[in-house]
Amino acid sequence: MAEDKTAASQDTSASTEAKATKAKAKAEKPPAIEKKPFGEFIEQHYLPTLTTALGKAGFEGVELTFQKTTLAVTGADSQAYWQVSGQLPTKQRHFSVVFTQEDISGSKFFYCAEGGRSRQHPRAFHGG
Repeated sequence: MAEDKTAASQDTSASTEAKATKAKAKAEKPPAIEKKPFGEFIEQHYLPTLTTALGKAGFEGVELTFQKTTLAVTGADSQAYWQVSGQLPTKQRHFSVVFTQEDISGSKFFYCAEGGRSRQHPRAFHGG
């Protein structure tokens, strides 16, 4: 009888340890990609995904950059913003997605130009 209680106790102990190990593994899951530091998210996820999406839409060879710079929009102030800018291979089309905060879920706006004209009329959007 004592042996049965010892075996049952060991089974319960092993089961408790297995549950604790599973709980610890769940707790150590990497953060969601949207929760990564802003620059890391842009470099590791946003730019590669944007490149793939542009390629699928027929825009092969778009040169993308990510930098903090002033807006290339007529009449814009001199404040610097983080921007993902794209230049099409023909050099006749360019665009920028501007992040108003270092937060992927924060407000953003987009502007573009074609045919060598200056960039005008930014369009605000919030993609969160």
